[in-house]
Amino acid sequence: MEKSVRISIQGRTYSLRMHEENIPLTESLAHDIDERVGRFRKRHAGQNELTATVIVALGLAEEMHILKKKYDALQAEHDEVILAHEIKLEEFDIELDDLSKTLDTALLNGEATAGTDDA
Repeated sequence: MEKSVRISIQGRTYSLRMHEENIPLTESLAHDIDERVGRFRKRHAGQNELTATVIVALGLAEEMHILKKKYDALQAEHDEVILAHEIKLEEFDIELDDLSKTLDTALLNGEATAGTDDA
């Protein structure tokens, strides 16, 4: 269900409509952005709000880019591990089939031998 939520960043209030389950995350993100812009403006008092917001947005985009690269690297590593395990499973399946055939042959030969011993 959609609901209205009001967030505040640097004294400006924004009204948003969203699914109720997204509200806590949105509020948390707005709080984080507000803090980041506030810290930037304290360190760079001469910069206006728009510049501060754009610089913070660039910083967040850079963080996201770095995390995406890390995620992609982990995903590639994960895919390699999965592929290696799939190859091992195929090898085990082949070995199991070979052992099963060997056992079947041995059992058949054993039955044939056992049958000739009784005669």
